[in-house]
Amino acid sequence: MQTELQGAKGHLKNMGLLFMGKAAKEAEHSKTDKGVLSRLSRLFEKAQKGFASLEQKAMDTADKLRVSRVKSSVKENLSRYRAAAKAEKGTERSEPTASKEENRTAQALGQISVPHPQKSNLSKER
Repeated sequence: MQTELQGAKGHLKNMGLLFMGKAAKEAEHSKTDKGVLSRLSRLFEKAQKGFASLEQKAMDTADKLRVSRVKSSVKENLSRYRAAAKAEKGTERSEPTASKEENRTAQALGQISVPHPQKSNLSKER
């Protein structure tokens, strides 16, 4: 807005000079770095450039990470998990367990005590 007012002022001066019979002067370009608004606009331009460079650096870093870390497919992950689960089940089953005959002989010898069912405290109503 300041430049428009200064331009209008220059035009009025030129009209006065023409009425007096003198030659018109060319419009002078005023310095825009004097006002508060121009200082603020320069500050915002610098901040914008800073953020643009940060954005570019972040995008470059993200690209590097994507290239270095190649993702494996979901199917490969599932097959790996299934193989691990099968191996885990195989180790659980391979542990020694007592057979039925061994349990019977141990019970006959009195080595294993079999828990007896407990009677309920509820009275039976008929």
